[in-house]
Amino acid sequence: MVENDKFAPVRQDQSGLSRRHLLTAGAGLALGAVSACSPSGMGGVGFGNTTPSGPTTPVLGQGQTRVGLLLPASATGNAGGQVASAFRNAADLAVTELGGNDITLVAKDTLGTPEGARAAAAEALSEGVQMIVGPVFSPEVAAVSQITRPAGVPVIGFSTDATVAGQRTFLLSFLPASDARRVVFYAAGEGKRSIGALLPQNAYGQVMEAELRQAASAANMQVAQIERYELTTVGIQTAAATLGGNRSRYDCVFIPEAGDVINLIVQTLATSGLTPESALFLGSGQWEDGRVTGNAGLVGAVYPGPARAGFEGFAGRYQARFGAPPIRNASLAYDAVTLAALLSRSGGGRIDPAALTNPSGFNGIDGIFRFLSNGVCQRGLAVYKIAGGGQTEVASAAPRSFQGTQF
Repeated sequence: MVENDKFAPVRQDQSGLSRRHLLTAGAGLALGAVSACSPSGMGGVGFGNTTPSGPTTPVLGQGQTRVGLLLPASATGNAGGQVASAFRNAADLAVTELGGNDITLVAKDTLGTPEGARAAAAEALSEGVQMIVGPVFSPEVAAVSQITRPAGVPVIGFSTDATVAGQRTFLLSFLPASDARRVVFYAAGEGKRSIGALLPQNAYGQVMEAELRQAASAANMQVAQIERYELTTVGIQTAAATLGGNRSRYDCVFIPEAGDVINLIVQTLATSGLTPESALFLGSGQWEDGRVTGNAGLVGAVYPGPARAGFEGFAGRYQARFGAPPIRNASLAYDAVTLAALLSRSGGGRIDPAALTNPSGFNGIDGIFRFLSNGVCQRGLAVYKIAGGGQTEVASAAPRSFQGTQF
């Protein structure tokens, strides 16, 4: 699986503030972003402020179209439960802002395990859901897909592992392909022609290498050198020193790392004379982190991420309703539920799986996105430049449509 598969790196975003549009097959479906009322409770498997449809099934909304919501509410450890709570609240907010009449969300606890997810999906299917939103983790998504695919029911999961997508299983997440393609095409537009890269020697590094090579080929750029490192101080320093020693071979450097690792890489590269002044440093969405943007050795470097206004608006409405800010990836649940509701509305109560792969895509909290035929999500991202003092500036605005060679 890619990264730890909790979610892709912390990001920022775009979209309208008071009105939001999800664009489907030639028609704009608008919804008003109405301020929420009082905070709801957080008890139960799924939602606060829910009405049980049976002895153990919390639901939200009163639409004729039933949609399953599979979250790891009782997962071992804190992370799964925190994600489940935030995603549940975001789903609640989406249904509320749409008026509650398009769909009925049926919440199920996956327990954070493949077995629990499979059982939750089976229950949801037996209750007549037309779509499943969730689950979160890669093994859960794979398990759920085993029973939803034969039933012809689409799934919008949140894993960052693209290998579990396809055959009506879609991933609404931040995937390496969008990151790599955005910064590589930006570099090409800046006149750069060759790339050096530092990648971790693990599954994530393998995925990023494949995406880098594909993006470079599409942008008519050359991948001149790749150095791989073990996640140890010596391993990182050795790989960075080797890459830095060959700095004449490339004019930009791709470093899709985060936090303390990127800081050690930058320090080592600088001792070899390789800085953002001598080559364009390209990052990933993981760079949306104060430890990275505050690094003086990265001033002038760039990285991809959603335009930011949409998440800021969503976060304000979320906090007003629930009394605390959302985790960054809660917007994924909001967009997935909103998409399900508006597809139901446009389909007269029926969700057509084919509508999910509309090539024009959709516009959500995190800007434009669309699902490709293989189930992965393609996003329109901005490019940010690190300006010093922990500040960033927009180097290239997020696109508003999927037209153009970068896609």
